[in-house]
Amino acid sequence: MNLPRLSIQNYQFTLVVFAGLIMMGIISFFTMPRTEDPPLNLPGASVFVVYPGASPADLEELVVNPIEEALNELNDIKRVETSIGNGLAVTSVEFHFGTDENRKYDEVVRQVNRVRDELPEGIYSLETYHWSSSDVVIMQLALVSEESGYPALQRLAEDLKKELDRVPGVMLTEILAVPGQEVRVSLDMEK
Repeated sequence: MNLPRLSIQNYQFTLVVFAGLIMMGIISFFTMPRTEDPPLNLPGASVFVVYPGASPADLEELVVNPIEEALNELNDIKRVETSIGNGLAVTSVEFHFGTDENRKYDEVVRQVNRVRDELPEGIYSLETYHWSSSDVVIMQLALVSEESGYPALQRLAEDLKKELDRVPGVMLTEILAVPGQEVRVSLDMEK
């Protein structure tokens, strides 16, 4: 039996089947659940390194390569990617589906801490963050001033953070890259 010949000879039946399929498609389209940012379980972590004054080549050789080598020793790692800029490197680690993401994140932190002593002393910040695909950055602000120093910008950032935290629906606000305060005491041993 030849299916095309049967479809042509019984064209009324063929039209009814196609009309039914089209109706089922239209009904499915309107009843299918949808969200703007559907939650997908893509477990992973990121390692942020701030090394002021370092070129991308220096960052790659002195910082990124040791970190990537340590992370590649882990099991159940799907991908390790790094983006490097002037004074900043971000290494992202994606875990395989089905792994215990909290345990894997702990292993990433352990590996980064293991190579921390091998990294240059001039590193300002080395932080590891646990992320998921439900973490969506809606807005990112940069405060820059030619006239105000870090303390004034930090106060402004903290005030802005307090205001944003009060807005309904805001899940998280963070202040990044603010240098910490340091107190240096110099002793005059002759006195």
